[in-house]
Amino acid sequence: MTKHNTHQKVNVLVKGNLRHLTYKLHALIKATHMGLKTHKLIKHRPGYLEMEFEGERTQLWKIVKWAKSYRFFSVVDEVMFSFSSANTIKP
Repeated sequence: MTKHNTHQKVNVLVKGNLRHLTYKLHALIKATHMGLKTHKLIKHRPGYLEMEFEGERTQLWKIVKWAKSYRFFSVVDEVMFSFSSANTIKP
């Protein structure tokens, strides 16, 4: 496996005028079709949705790009994301 395709997690925070149920449903469907494991889809407060996915890095980049470009019943103002290792070892 190349470094580019390592198994990782991505945490995505989406800010905007979101229809949370519609956005969450489409995110879950999109992630499933991409072969990603969904860890969380949480509405923190109006206009903020946190998502966490696990899978191949190339697919994670695609879900981040999708989150930025989604326009179905929603307006995305900002997407913040961070990658982490999928295999976190606790001391």
